[in-house]
Amino acid sequence: MATSNQFPIHHAVAPVNTVARFIRVLVVDDMPAMAETISSILAMYPWVRVVGTAKDGLAAIKTALATAPDLLVMDINMPVMNGLRAAMHIKRRLPDTRIILVSSDDDPAVALAAMDCGADGFLPKAKLASRGDWHIRRLFGDNVDVLPVP
Repeated sequence: MATSNQFPIHHAVAPVNTVARFIRVLVVDDMPAMAETISSILAMYPWVRVVGTAKDGLAAIKTALATAPDLLVMDINMPVMNGLRAAMHIKRRLPDTRIILVSSDDDPAVALAAMDCGADGFLPKAKLASRGDWHIRRLFGDNVDVLPVP
């Protein structure tokens, strides 16, 4: 696996003379329909690969340790362990993994709690389709594009 000075770059199968760099994402939500919706939104970005899903914070920690994703998109309000606590645990064990916490609640206090727990971003679920691309690019910069091989 190649690395940049910020995060690992995983190479996808690409046409000859190009190399595709993509971001490996773990989606975490206790509602299967919402996890599927989030995965579908992320699938619209050709530089994203969803590598797994989890249904609560404890499962997120176990799955993140097993898959070492580049990014977690994780709900805040979940049973067993909420996303805030899970984010703190994951950041301690996988400090290079980026975390975007999502919630149905777009209260600024929720966003502040997300940032206080070490998350790299917060996004209301209602804005994921329209703003997810921007948030991911903000975290990973230009390393998400398909570039021609020199």
